[in-house]
Amino acid sequence: MMPGKPVRVLSICDDEGIRISRELVLKHEGYDVESTSSNEPLDPTRIRSFHIAILCHSLSPRQAGEITENLRKHNPEIGVLRVYAIRSLTDHYYDADCEVLSGPGQLLEGMRTLCSRLEPSSGDSEGRKRA
Repeated sequence: MMPGKPVRVLSICDDEGIRISRELVLKHEGYDVESTSSNEPLDPTRIRSFHIAILCHSLSPRQAGEITENLRKHNPEIGVLRVYAIRSLTDHYYDADCEVLSGPGQLLEGMRTLCSRLEPSSGDSEGRKRA
């Protein structure tokens, strides 16, 4: 990732109100955010342009798993943050997570964790790979 270049975030949520409010919070924090629902197709070229994807609790565990597989198929470096209402057995599949009722603080903490993985390490101009 280039210094000074904003982190591109894809927020996937099927609840329009949550999608809009999450986008406003993230934009306020300086992220370049695009929001979509799980019903909208994701173009592979578009997927490659994102650094982080946020999957909302409005997605079923199955939907979230399928979307994550598709995202990583086309962009192996993308960090995936799962917002959950009830923790599932597949939470280890995601790079970060947060509980929906915790408010934006835990979401932003997860974002900072994922962003720290994007920062170039010494001698590495491309940035770190996803853990």
